[in-house]
Amino acid sequence: MAPVSKVLADRGAGTRRECDTLVKRGRVSVDGEILRSPTRRVPASSRIHLDGEELLPTPLLMALYKPKGVHSTMGDPLGRPSLLEATPSNWKRMQLHPVGRLDADTTGLLLFSRDGQLTQYLLHPRNEVEREYVAQVDGDALRGDLREVLAAGVETSDGTFPAELVEQAEGRVRVMVKEGKYRMVRRLLANVGLPVVELHRVRYGPVRLEDLGIDVGEWAPVTGEAVEWADEVLRRGRGQEGTARGGGGGEKKRSSSSSSGGG
Repeated sequence: MAPVSKVLADRGAGTRRECDTLVKRGRVSVDGEILRSPTRRVPASSRIHLDGEELLPTPLLMALYKPKGVHSTMGDPLGRPSLLEATPSNWKRMQLHPVGRLDADTTGLLLFSRDGQLTQYLLHPRNEVEREYVAQVDGDALRGDLREVLAAGVETSDGTFPAELVEQAEGRVRVMVKEGKYRMVRRLLANVGLPVVELHRVRYGPVRLEDLGIDVGEWAPVTGEAVEWADEVLRRGRGQEGTARGGGGGEKKRSSSSSSGGG
């Protein structure tokens, strides 16, 4: 249960103060009842209408087909194109935030989450969440030893990292990695003699760009088996937290942060 003005704000109707005013003016109904007190507590799952239009709960995950040239920040001090311009204005009020980054020249799937715990799970290297990319490259993309070379690990300035070769064709490779270090895929491929010309992310965990039915610059909620997987991740994580709190006497484990750069 939460104040109706907070639930409204969480669904992107405006700031808390703006939502207070909407409720006081009788423009909001909850489960068919018009409310006038912004502090009235309602279930977060309530059916809420504003001026007769239903406001749906914020999805757990949203997906953006990131265009080329957009920087993965919510605003850029240098005035370059950013996610602030590429996403709806109410996403920030809905507490949706990007899951890591794609560099400006990389296109494709970029997830947004409304849950910090889920975001941490998706980004942390220990969880080995798969990211899949299609790269146009210079060099011999059909070389016979490429699968073995990538699987053995490629040395970079941040360490040695493996990648799985999913597919190879003339001038193009499809690879999967399980970490999101800054420009990692570009560096891996460059270091095996295949400098990247164009890079495109097609999958993050169970979320596949082709399943979303969106074009460049468009977005859609993540649904079906992918969001069920995300819900299960959260249930397991919260269950483990409860077990840890109930154990008592144990040393609190510090979680390490991971680099959130991608592509």
